[in-house]
Amino acid sequence: MNILERILEAKRAEVAAAKEMLGEAAVAARARAQSPPRD
Repeated sequence: MNILERILEAKRAEVAAAKEMLGEAAVAARARAQSPPRD
């Protein structure tokens, strides 16, 4: 495995992690928007 392949693999992992975090944040934001305000 050469260095370029290693860099590409790391980038793919970073992108996957970022998408996962964004997805979780979107789900949490949607849940907050749907839940009635408690006061």
